[in-house]
Formats: sequence, structure tokens, C-alpha cells
Amino acid sequence: RTLQESMPLRGTMMMWLSAHVYLGTLAFITAVAHAGFGTVSWHLSTGKVLLALLFFIVFSGFVWRVVYWIVPKRAAKAAVSLSSGVGASRADQLQVELDKLCAGRTEQFQRLADWVLQQAPSDAELNQQSTTLSADEQPVFAQFARVAASRNRALERQRLQSKFTRRLQSWRTLHVPVTLLFFVVLPIHVFYAYDAPAKMFMGIVEGSTAGGFEKAEACESCHKTIVDQWRLSMHSHAMKSPVMVAQTNQVVRNLLATAPSPDPKEICINCHGPIGSMLTTGATLPLDARTGDKSLLNEGISCAVCHQWKGTSVTGGAGLSKFADGLVPGRTYFGPIADPVPNAFHRSEKIDLFDRPAELCRNCHNVQYDKNGDGKYVKGTDLVLQTLWDEWNDFRRDGGPSCVSCHMPVTGQTDAADSALLVLEQDFPAPDRKVHDHSFIAVDAPIELPPEKDVLHPRRAALLRRAATLEIDADSVSTVGPNLGLEVRISNTGTGHNLPGGFAFVRQMWLEVVATDARGTVVGSSGVLKSRSDDLCDANTMEEADNPMRQFIQGCREADPLLVNFQAELVDRIQVETDDLGRPVLDERGQPKLERAPGAHETWLQHLDGGAVARVRPFDKKAMAPLAPSEGRTVRYSFPVGTNTMTGGTITVRLLFRAVPPYFLRALGAAQPPNETPRVSQFAGNPAIFEMKKISIRISD
Repeated sequence: RTLQESMPLRGTMMMWLSAHVYLGTLAFITAVAHAGFGTVSWHLSTGKVLLALLFFIVFSGFVWRVVYWIVPKRAAKAAVSLSSGVGASRADQLQVELDKLCAGRTEQFQRLADWVLQQAPSDAELNQQSTTLSADEQPVFAQFARVAASRNRALERQRLQSKFTRRLQSWRTLHVPVTLLFFVVLPIHVFYAYDAPAKMFMGIVEGSTAGGFEKAEACESCHKTIVDQWRLSMHSHAMKSPVMVAQTNQVVRNLLATAPSPDPKEICINCHGPIGSMLTTGATLPLDARTGDKSLLNEGISCAVCHQWKGTSVTGGAGLSKFADGLVPGRTYFGPIADPVPNAFHRSEKIDLFDRPAELCRNCHNVQYDKNGDGKYVKGTDLVLQTLWDEWNDFRRDGGPSCVSCHMPVTGQTDAADSALLVLEQDFPAPDRKVHDHSFIAVDAPIELPPEKDVLHPRRAALLRRAATLEIDADSVSTVGPNLGLEVRISNTGTGHNLPGGFAFVRQMWLEVVATDARGTVVGSSGVLKSRSDDLCDANTMEEADNPMRQFIQGCREADPLLVNFQAELVDRIQVETDDLGRPVLDERGQPKLERAPGAHETWLQHLDGGAVARVRPFDKKAMAPLAPSEGRTVRYSFPVGTNTMTGGTITVRLLFRAVPPYFLRALGAAQPPNETPRVSQFAGNPAIFEMKKISIRISD
């Protein structure tokens, strides 16, 4: 009101009120346009609260204007002035007159006066009662009754005035506080819209993301197929697998108890659960915190880990806490799509990293730790447990495809957000997309499940069948004296990394060879297992008298000297192999070859001074290192067959694979503390045995 009198463009009060209404309406329309289809989504947000407040402000303003148009007219019909205090002032004046008329009167007059003020009697009642007064008080009493009636009418007008005024002002009573509340919520909304709470406060309270990261289930509403695929993947089991829980806890308690934190003490969970690791100070599983969602902390490699990461990939980077610096909290999700469809839940941004998806794999699938801090990873000096990405990178230079070609193949799906509700969750239909499978198919399976309950078992089998080729050299099959000799060639023709790859010390890839004579009698065999829970009779474990893993071998009476087993051996201490001149022996990648250090033993825990070394086949003293991409290797067998007639007999060779050996699980389970569940050893019979290749040859003269 003050500005209206002093501003150059004064106008009228009604002009300002009208402009106020129209500008408020325009503000609401603009806010709806700004929010888009997000205004009708299912998700509660500060934006929706703000929009609801703005709607109520505009609505209450309109209603207020309507009330101002209706109420004064109704008040006029009731002969009521809306001027403040008119009715009350008139009633007070009349009360003074009544007091004067009562002054000095008889006690009977006073009683009748009180009666008139309290009862508002009828004219007949007044006439009847006035006869009880003296002749000179009767005219005064009649005048008193008339003034009292006027006072009652004034009080009624005051009541009506209050009633109409309340109607007039009630919407303003709501309108103004809600407007003030709007201006309180507005900065809060802007604060959250720019993800400021997560960026400023995340991690201050242990376990709390401050809204910076969501669980995979938050993505399920729109990306149901992808989330369902992810739930079957080992990425979703990365923090919950019984093997991961037992091994991590034993490594932390037994080997890294005095190591600095977070690096390298949290090296396991840094990689397996970057978000949980970032939000807590714990290193043992399951992660816990007084605040926050424990299921988020232990979710593993979730949607957010890849799609909210914008860092620079480095070899083994995810094993270090610095990896978390690349995680961008908030509601911006990164991916490969240049023209994302707007939606109500998050912003989408294309980044170059997704044009090179294998770079994301680089962070985790090279498990290495730079012990001396020189910026290099050298076998024998640093901890080098897995070089999967380095192996693929060598393969890529020769024109090999990306990691996603095998482990995230393109599906027939053309809509990444296949379950999003249009308008409510997605602004408009998306064009056809190239959608990749997010089950991250590989050889590991949930250890709790037997193969028949693993939904992805057929696909794991198909992946392994494509990995290698197998040949029996027919010319090598011969019977010399009492022995049957043959040569078998195995080639890594279907993978972009070593075979077996990854943690090769738990990957058993071996040859099962069975020779039968002309009558079908088995005369020689190697690598044959009677059941899934049986172990390979590997001499490297069985014939080492003080090998702590030996006691966990089952299904073996003696070592198999002919066994071809490409499983590396994890030992607690390693050293660099040297030649006769004391020079380091290098492998095909220029890295030092490793061998057992004196006094080293096979183990189930990953020691900082340990590593994986190739097993040595007793029959020919050759190292059974994993096969590099495109590498082929020939192995020879010689079975004593005596005088059996071999002409017309058969030789059957199978290339078999098992992701985890039973004796490894038994050893790991035996070291678990009594209160830790589940007991890993109970799953020793679950890992599937896959037939990668099978070939038979008939023995001729």
C-alpha cells in the first residue's frame, strides 16, 4: 500500500490486486512447464511440494477474490456495514443511555431492566410487567425497552459484521502463511535440485548418502528387465557371496589387521562395494552403520557404481579408496545415449567413457596393489593377483572385440526403460535403442545354488563352449611296448584373455582322458571325477607333505601324475624366477615370472607377499600356466595298457571347467569363526562342472 502511493506507476489498488492474481497464475503455469511431466510422476520430491504450495497460493488467491466479490453484496442485503467497529460503537452508545435511564430508579425497576437485557421479552410481556411499577416509572420503562431493543439490533449487526469479516479474511489467513512457507521451501528445492546435500554432507554421518545414491530397486520401476538381469549377476552378489564374506573377513582380521586404512585394509570392499566402502569406515562384512540403509551399503556393484561414476580409469583403481572420487552423488546418471528421453527421476548425460566401456572394467578386473608406491605394477615386487584387463588390452591391440561383446551382449530389447509409464515416469516414447544384457554373464555363479537352480547355467555353459578348441593328434596315438601314447592340443580360441582367467588360482580347467580297449574296458584315465564334490588329485597339493590345503582334498587316494590342470596355485610367498645367470625370467608380456619362495605354502587367503604360480605336471615337469589368447598347447599322455588289445578301442578327451574347487571352499570354511554364517564348506558340492569340449577317436592299427 505504501509503494502504491509512492511509485511512479501508481495505478489503483485494484490494478495491483489484479496484477497480483494474474502474475501468480502465470508463475504457476511457468512452474508446471518447468517441471514437465515430472509433475505427475509417482516420486515425492521437493519440487512437487513446492508446486503444490504454489497451486494452493494461486487457488486461495482466486477464492479470496471471489469472496470479496460475493460477501460485501450479501452484507449489504443484511444492512450490515463492514466498517470495523461500527456495530460495537453503536451498542456502547446505547448502553450509556440505558445506564442513564436506570439511574436512581427503584429496586423493582432495576430487576425489570436486567430482565429486559437478558431475556429480550415480547411487547405483551413488557406491558404485563410494567404494571408492577409506579405510574411515573412506567413511561421510563417503556423508553428503556425501546433503547434495549436498539442495542440488541446493534449487537446483532456486530455479530453479522464479525461473521462476514471472517468469511472475507479466512482465505487471506491461509494465503499469507502458505506464501511464506513457499519461500521457505523454494531455496530447499533449489538446494536439492543441484544435489547440494549429497555433495556437501554425504559421509559426514557414517552410512548416510544424503540422497546421493539410490539402490537398484529405485531403477526397477522404469528399467525392470535390466534390473532383473543385474539381480542374477555376480555384480549383485559382490558383497554378499559367502566366499566374499568369509575370505574378506579372514584377510582383514589375519593379514591386514595392522595395515593402514582405507588403503590397503579396505582393498577388497573398495572394489566389491565402492559405495558402501565410501560411506563407512568398516572393512569386514557385512558393512554396518548406525544410520543409512544397510542393504545399500552391501549392494555390491550396483547401477550407481557404473552410471554415477565419472572418473579416470586406471589399472586396479577400484581397489583404492581414491576410486570413490569419481563417484558423482545426486540425480545425474551417465551413459552412452546422446538423446536421452527426459524422465521424472533423474537427469541423463552422455559421457565419452561409455564409448569405451572396457575402461570401466579396467578399474576392478586388474587386482593389483602398488606396494612400493612407484606407480608401477611389477610381479614379484607388487601384489598382482589378476591381470584380466591387461590380458584383454593386449588382445585388443590385435583387433579383438570389447569385453562387452562376450559379457554384455546386445539383446533383442530395443527399449532401455521398458517398464516406464509414459507421462508418469517418462515424458514420451524413446526411439529404438541398442540394449546390452546386464547379467554380466561369466563363469562364476552364486555358490549357494546348485547348477540346476542357477538360471544362467545354460548361458555360462555356452560361454565356456565357445572359449577353446580341443584336438587329438591321430598320428600321435600309438602303442609302444606296454604303453599307449597320445597327444592332445588345447587352444584358447574364444576369449580375449587368459584361459582360465581372473583369479586363476580358483579356476580349475583340466583334461579328462579315458582310454578303453577293444572290449570297452577302461585301461587308462586321468582327471576323472566321480561326483561334483570330489577334488582333482593334483600332485602339487597332494604330494606336498606340509601343504595346509592337503587335508581338505576329498575323493582321492593318490596323486594323478598325468593330470593336466591349468589351475594356478595360490601361495603365501612368491619370488621372481631367475635363469642360470641370476637374471629375471620374463613372460610374454615382459613381466617377471613368479615361483614359490622357499618355505612357501599353498593357501586360500590372498597375502600381500603372495601370489599365484603355475602348477607343474609331474609326468613331464612342465608348467601348466593359463593359455593366453590364441595360444595353443600340446600335452602328451602315456598309459600303461599291458597286453590289452587296443586296436578298436577308443580314446575320449573332455575339456572340463569348475569355477571353484571344493577343497578351497572346505579350507575357507574351516577357518571361519564359529559365529559367522553361512558356513562356506557346506557349498563344496555346488560348483558346476562344465564340459567345454569333447572329442573321441577310435584306435586303429
